Amino acid sequence: EVSISGVLIERATQFGFVASGASVAAAKVVVRDTQSLSNGSFGRGIRVSEGAQVSFSEGFVSGNRDVGVIVLNPDTVASFEAMVIEGTQERDSDGRDGRGMQVIDGAELSLTRGLVSGNRQLGVLVSSGAVATFEDVVIKNTQEQASDGSGGRGINIQEGAALTFTRG
Repeated sequence: EVSISGVLIERATQFGFVASGASVAAAKVVVRDTQSLSNGSFGRGIRVSEGAQVSFSEGFVSGNRDVGVIVLNPDTVASFEAMVIEGTQERDSDGRDGRGMQVIDGAELSLTRGLVSGNRQLGVLVSSGAVATFEDVVIKNTQEQASDGSGGRGINIQEGAALTFTRG
């Protein structure tokens, strides 16, 4: 297992933090202002995929593009505690998305004591067979999508996904 603590990741390009098929424990990590590729795609804060097992505590994810936190693929499990995911902006390429958190393709996510605020299009998307558990989470101030004014939803659950939400 890889452990990181007290790290600032600022103005990276494409992804701020990636765990792919790895076991990672992260504490007091800030991922902010991740930039898009030259073609205007990505700019994502945190990506957890390919069966990674990740725990984050006391994290701050702010001002990224496209998606603040994305967790995807079967056998991928992410646990977040005391996290703030805020201010995700649209993709530069087409003005779409700006989602706070996205859990898809059979991944599992738990979020305890979290704030998802001021993102665009969707605060949280749980889709494609993913499973999410939220406890003491506040989702607020989701703005419409920049490209066409659609969305602005706090939570969207679809395509066989499940979300358990306790308190908030």
